[in-house]
Amino acid sequence: MKKVLLIMALFMGICSISHAEPLKIGEVLEKFSDVALEQGIAYNVTDSKINYLSTIEIAKISDKISIEGGYVGSSSEEQGHGVALVVSLDLLELKDYIDVPILNLIKFQPGFFVGFTSINGHRIMESEEIWGPSVSLISFSW
Repeated sequence: MKKVLLIMALFMGICSISHAEPLKIGEVLEKFSDVALEQGIAYNVTDSKINYLSTIEIAKISDKISIEGGYVGSSSEEQGHGVALVVSLDLLELKDYIDVPILNLIKFQPGFFVGFTSINGHRIMESEEIWGPSVSLISFSW
């Protein structure tokens, strides 16, 4: 109990001397204007089901190859939701060919994903692995 009180006292002491500036939403959104949220589907080879995939780009290896990380949603309740790492290839973006406002969001970006569902924090080795081909179809940034 004494340790907890000591930690709380130290935390309160550090927080009381910190200086905060007002948050400007425009500046924050400007920093994230290059980040695109990509929506697609992923075929899970381990259970032969199609899952929803939502990722953001983590690193760009070359002009066409990128590494993305994100969320895998499952249609089945027993599998659950999870996290995934995707290596993808930029093949086609309609905004390069068509100048229609809604169609410039559509792209074709095939890839391969690996990830975990039903993540167990206490026994990480009991988490279920998922892997398989994926394709991102919609990309938008805010």
